[in-house]
Amino acid sequence: MAAQDGVMGNRGIRALAVLAGATLLAEVAPAQGARFDDALLPAIRRAATSLPGDAPDAIGVVLLQTFRTPVARLADGAGPDSATVPYPVFQIRRGDEWIMVDAGMDPRAIGGRPTFSFHDYSAIQRGLRGAAVNVLTHEHHDHALGVFRGPHVEEIQRRTQLTSAQRRWMLERPNDTILKLDPAHADRFRIRDYDGLLALAPGVVLINAPGHTGGSQMVFVRLRSGAEVILVGDVAWHSDNITRIAHKPETATASFGGEDRPAVERQLRWLRGVREAGVGLAVSHDGASLDALVAGGALSRGFTFPAATSSANHLYLWTASADTTAPDFLAVMDVDAASPRFGRIITTVPVPGRRNGPHHTEHELAPDRRLFANGFGSGQTFIFDLSDPSAPRLDGQFGDAGALQHPHSFLLMPNGNRLATYQAQHGDSGHGPGGLVVLDPRGHIVRSSSAAAAGVHPGTRPYSGVIVPALNRIVTTTTDMHADSPASRTVQIWDRSTLALLHTVALPDGSGGLEEGMYTAEPRLLRDGRTVLVSTFNCGLYLLEGLDGPSPSGRLVASFPQKPGTNCAIPVVSGDYYLVTVPAWSAVASLDISDPAHPREVSRVSFADTDVPHWIAIAPDQRRVVVTGYGSMRQRVELLRFDPATGAVTREAGFSVPGSPHGAVFGRP
Repeated sequence: MAAQDGVMGNRGIRALAVLAGATLLAEVAPAQGARFDDALLPAIRRAATSLPGDAPDAIGVVLLQTFRTPVARLADGAGPDSATVPYPVFQIRRGDEWIMVDAGMDPRAIGGRPTFSFHDYSAIQRGLRGAAVNVLTHEHHDHALGVFRGPHVEEIQRRTQLTSAQRRWMLERPNDTILKLDPAHADRFRIRDYDGLLALAPGVVLINAPGHTGGSQMVFVRLRSGAEVILVGDVAWHSDNITRIAHKPETATASFGGEDRPAVERQLRWLRGVREAGVGLAVSHDGASLDALVAGGALSRGFTFPAATSSANHLYLWTASADTTAPDFLAVMDVDAASPRFGRIITTVPVPGRRNGPHHTEHELAPDRRLFANGFGSGQTFIFDLSDPSAPRLDGQFGDAGALQHPHSFLLMPNGNRLATYQAQHGDSGHGPGGLVVLDPRGHIVRSSSAAAAGVHPGTRPYSGVIVPALNRIVTTTTDMHADSPASRTVQIWDRSTLALLHTVALPDGSGGLEEGMYTAEPRLLRDGRTVLVSTFNCGLYLLEGLDGPSPSGRLVASFPQKPGTNCAIPVVSGDYYLVTVPAWSAVASLDISDPAHPREVSRVSFADTDVPHWIAIAPDQRRVVVTGYGSMRQRVELLRFDPATGAVTREAGFSVPGSPHGAVFGRP
């Protein structure tokens, strides 16, 4: 008789509390494998209906990676044909609940192959984090690595059920060192042993099938439609193993210690019989078998998750991986103070490459919910589709625009296009001034213009900017990200309609010899739609005058103390208030700029002396501010409360994060 353990019952995920309390079992006699004879399929079908509740609606499948190989490498005695070999992960769905079967690999294990899907990897990670339970068909890295490595590994492990045999193999004889289970972490997993069969949920039965490995199991699913499918795992690598009762080549299985061939042969014969009885067989590494099940409706492509209700309480963090051999990623944090997940990372989207140097994003999320995020280290920019904040996806990537290199900052244009600053232009004589590029929402070039002109220093590097529609102007700053340059004290003024460069203006220093005009940083448009304030990394604040005239200029109207090794940085404007990070104070200061020629401080939030606040962004309701930075702030996110009526700013909360976020933006209502 099958053991019973309802995971998705009538009352929802009702077994989680019981399973979460399970601890490591003492060494006991090994659980018995199923008897693969004619009585087994009827017993499985009885077990599938032994728990109350509805059967699953669907089985989703994601193919994380595929490649082509001769079938002879999968089955002894096969002919010359080749086959598509995928690495699948399955989601058994019922309503808004699901079970995950297998966990896939990660970008490091794949080795940068072009068919690896970062979008699918993100979906798998999300599925593993939200599942009622995760189960593994066996303990090999191409099926199990997703529960051993990744940004949410502890959370995923606590949702993962192993058998004692699987745990033992991972502790003592993993097929790859990256899958070796740390004994200190072994109690994170739920341990559930069973003889023969385990009714896991209505319509879902585990089949104990040692042979390929000591902990191998298959998963039987009867869908609400009546379709029956067995997720075979690696009992077979190809349908040809089942059709001809052909073993895998010993040269291949020897790499992980070999198989129990008599046990596997009994399983193959049984699978051939149940296939003849009308049960679909999902052979993990046989792309044709999976395609046939999709075509017949027994499987569906992709995973399904509950629809997001709102993005207003989500924060998007463009993050450098703490492990430089792992991909950088966009993280989504729940910032709803009333949510039990407040301050938690709810999902991530990894990006291709390593050490991209996550830098600037747009300063606020555009209405199309597409976020441009710059990896300045690699010169690549990534476009994220955030239309569903709980399932963000990478939807584009670009780099150079012709000879223009290193995109840096992005400004939303009224028609939904983005205006990008590019730092440099490659030419026959080296690098010259960069320029501006108009990009459509998918990152395709619309037009461009060079920052070079007569009298313009060759070290001019467009850095950030602001669009001034009322004056038909664009203002850009010119700090070089790679080197000190005398051109870094200038701002450039452009015709918005034609992108023609009109003026290059040097900012004057104050009288104290502090060179406040050096390293122009972030221009901001004030509430009148015509006035621009420009910050500098040397802690000056400049009022630009005569923007639409023949001789524009800048005037120093405020400055902040300088701290060696740090830079004043990102500001935001809200009504009559200007918030800016001041590293010398380890603070965010709020200035009243109702008279922009005479700013005055009205409020300040200070952090630890070792914190270096750098980036800030404000929420659409103008009442919350996010801060990221350097120093002891490098792996932390701070949330502030802001009163747009008084300019008062106070600390709300701080959260440690896995990695070093730079650009950060709030979601939209």
